[in-house]
Amino acid sequence: MGLLDMAGGAFIGISLVLMSVITRGKIGLGDGLMLTVTGLLLGFTDNLKILTMSVLLTAGFSVILMIFGKCRKDTELPFAPFLLGAFLVTV
Repeated sequence: MGLLDMAGGAFIGISLVLMSVITRGKIGLGDGLMLTVTGLLLGFTDNLKILTMSVLLTAGFSVILMIFGKCRKDTELPFAPFLLGAFLVTV
């Protein structure tokens, strides 16, 4: 893996860190930092896979919770467990 691939992977996480700052914490800072580290380790393509898989897992879990009436559309869920699950599947 080259330096450009590592920088591209880290860019995904840095983008989330910037979104966290802009949204004043609506998106977790820790999630962006986790993706920055995984981007340095895995590169752009695998880090993008982790982010995509995490978003899909979170969306699916949210739909299931809403169907069973355990949460509403404004309920906040932690994103880190889904990042971990996607990371383990990717690695």
